[in-house]
Amino acid sequence: MSDDQVYHDLHNMAAWTIAPVANKEVLHAMSTQTAESLVHALFGLPSEKTDDAVLITLPKKSVENIPREKPLPSQIAKTRWEKFAQEKGIRQRKRSRLVYDETIKDWAPRHGYKSIKQNEDKMEWALEAKPGDADKDDPFEKRRLQKTLVTQKQKYRELRNKMEAAGQKLPTGVSGGDSNIPMKKSKAEVKEQLRRGQSSTASHGRHDSLAKNEVKAHKKKSNKVAPMNRKNEQASHMKMLGKVLGGGGGPVINQAKAARAGIHESETRASKRPRTK
Repeated sequence: MSDDQVYHDLHNMAAWTIAPVANKEVLHAMSTQTAESLVHALFGLPSEKTDDAVLITLPKKSVENIPREKPLPSQIAKTRWEKFAQEKGIRQRKRSRLVYDETIKDWAPRHGYKSIKQNEDKMEWALEAKPGDADKDDPFEKRRLQKTLVTQKQKYRELRNKMEAAGQKLPTGVSGGDSNIPMKKSKAEVKEQLRRGQSSTASHGRHDSLAKNEVKAHKKKSNKVAPMNRKNEQASHMKMLGKVLGGGGGPVINQAKAARAGIHESETRASKRPRTK
């Protein structure tokens, strides 16, 4: 085999030949000759010598397009925050984990246990009451509940953003963790809550008066089976009996096949029963 029978793709550093292979020895000789031909072709390209090695400039265009082993990854949808940050040009910067705390005159974590915020709360022994607060209200407890409310709202927004990025929506009734937390609801959620509220009375809303400008919600259809009278039920049983015996004029049931199916089902049930000694 000559070098003219070897084809090169120097961009991908590949070489191949279409010469026939007779036996194992011929395959070994052809592989060696193909590898040597590829090395000679690579060193024929423009090169640059350095102190460590010889650098070769590969061609920018490939001869063959090598297919991918796996399909291209699907594009991940951006969340609300990612879209907002892109519009406003906000870039995420990594901040240090420790910050200097003036209250304890030492370095403290930025977030989490014994953070600078927790140290400030511990050192704050008095809170000024706001106008309108009752005398029995605890301002510290009120501030703690307010922080809990903010945390629950943030968790709700994170869950909503993840589901929206996946192309889904939160089901009706899901909130930030507490039913008393005011959350913005979509039009579909408001309609579903109105329907549930109107049908939650003893009469399922049939005898309830509507408020001013209140719209009657559309009720979901139920797939309940209507009761049959004696005549229709007897006709239905006779029709089934005619199919089994073959005298009803309709399609006849294969009795042997039905019997085999019944025997198989009874044997399966018997095998699943626990055995006692």
